[in-house]
Formats: sequence, structure tokens, C-alpha cells
Amino acid sequence: QRRFKMLNIKSIPTGPLAVNTYIVWKTDEDAPSNECIVIDPANSGKILRALEELGLDCKAILITHGHFDHTGAVDDLADIYDCDICSVCNSDMVHSRRVEGTEYGLCSAIITL
Repeated sequence: QRRFKMLNIKSIPTGPLAVNTYIVWKTDEDAPSNECIVIDPANSGKILRALEELGLDCKAILITHGHFDHTGAVDDLADIYDCDICSVCNSDMVHSRRVEGTEYGLCSAIITL
């Protein structure tokens, strides 16, 4: 019997430049979870509403670069969810909870920062 597994990605235009913020989570019948990662959060209101509607808990925030339109909601989300902040860039604009070398498993993919 085949079990249902899926990587889900929701794109939300956020912030003053309507940059895409992504919410990524897995659907796995064998290991149910409400954990997700949020990528490039610019507006906490829209993201919080989406997380609530989807019933998800933010485990980590991933930042692709340090511009304001990709980091505007980082502090709010990190405070609310007490989650890790990970970045692929070295920037003074990247926040203090950065965790290098942490692995986040999504389906069969592992993201290590």
C-alpha cells in the first residue's frame, strides 16, 4: 500500500514590493506534522493569517538575502514562533538567531544551512 507524501509550497506576495514569501511543509500520512519553514518573510500579517489557516507552526525562517523586502517580518515571526533563523548570506541585516549547520527535513529532501 502506497502512503501519501507531498511537499507543499504556498507563495504569498508580501511587503511593499509584493515579493514572494514561501511557506513550505510536508504532508506525510506516515508521520503527520504541522511544522513548516517560511522563506523570505516580508509582511507578518499575511504570513500569520496563512499559517493559521493552514494550521502550521513555523519551525524555521530561511532568508535568501538581507534586503528589507525579504526580512521585514523576521523578528515578528521569530518572536511568535521562537523559531530558528537561517541565512545563506553574510549580512548585517540578517538577524541574531541565525543557526548554521541545522538540518530541516522536508519529505526526502534535507536542507542544511
